[in-house]
Amino acid sequence: MGSHGRTGLARAVLGSVAERAARYAHCSVLVARPSPKAGVVLAATDLSELSLPAIAAGAAAAKRSGARLVVASALEWNDSAFTSLSGLLGTLPVLPPADLQQQLREALRSALEGAMARVGAVGEARVLDGSAASAIVDCAEELAAGLVVVGTHGRTGLARLALGSVAERVIRSAGCSVLAVRPERQS
Repeated sequence: MGSHGRTGLARAVLGSVAERAARYAHCSVLVARPSPKAGVVLAATDLSELSLPAIAAGAAAAKRSGARLVVASALEWNDSAFTSLSGLLGTLPVLPPADLQQQLREALRSALEGAMARVGAVGEARVLDGSAASAIVDCAEELAAGLVVVGTHGRTGLARLALGSVAERVIRSAGCSVLAVRPERQS
């Protein structure tokens, strides 16, 4: 489906049919936009079971179009994960030490490569910094990606309000086409 790409007040008043379709559809949804190039497909994953089909869909799209595949996941360094420990252990640094951060980045990159191997995907694994939606959109822009592929849980109601939706934020903000992949239903 196409997207007007409305932002700000126009989006708040009119909503986004594309975002609602991605949220409620029982199948994957492609939000088509004029894209800078078709040379890169960016598949984003948090490595959860529901996001892994995005890697396979991204690999298939890259193969069909002869594009390069980049599979990415974001690490957000914030102090909320470490704050709960500070009462028990006294004062802790806001962020883990640089060597631990590097170890976590390497472990995530290795996990991305393993996930790619499980679905037979060939491409580059990238670890992004920052909140997932912003990091994905920034990476897509940096790569001049023609397509971003994200998994969607299809949460609605209170679960969506509480957890938000990375897929919806990417659909709203990306400057290229976005494929929101819904996991296949088990019968």
